[in-house]
Amino acid sequence: MDSNSIALIAEIDHELRHRSHAALLLLEKIRPHDEPAQQATYDLLHRYLQQNVALAESIHAWLLARMNNRTAD
Repeated sequence: MDSNSIALIAEIDHELRHRSHAALLLLEKIRPHDEPAQQATYDLLHRYLQQNVALAESIHAWLLARMNNRTAD
């Protein structure tokens, strides 16, 4: 993987991590709802955003490992 590819992936990684964490934090500031249907929607969106954060962190860990391996070579 060349330097340009790594730089592009690093930029995407940064944006993905920032946006996924920000979206989850915004949702967590919203009060849960009393109505069951609204609460179910809130819970589903919360779980989805948690999964996005986990995915973003996995991609970040992969990128760091890839960069460390490249530096070691």
